[in-house]
Amino acid sequence: MAKSKVYDNLSELPGNSYVFEFRDDKLIGIYKNGSILDPRLEEWTTAKDSSQALSASNIFKYGVA
Repeated sequence: MAKSKVYDNLSELPGNSYVFEFRDDKLIGIYKNGSILDPRLEEWTTAKDSSQALSASNIFKYGVA
């Protein structure tokens, strides 16, 4: 499992820090201010669909954003 850097203030969700966790090219977790988000929440979906999540995924998969 690999975690992304901390992303502050996602454009879609300002005011918090998020970290994305990946395994085998799949997003398996999102942390908000150090605590895991429940994937059933709309906030999880919004964070997953953010440009920062895409950047984190590209860094994980390809080594570049």
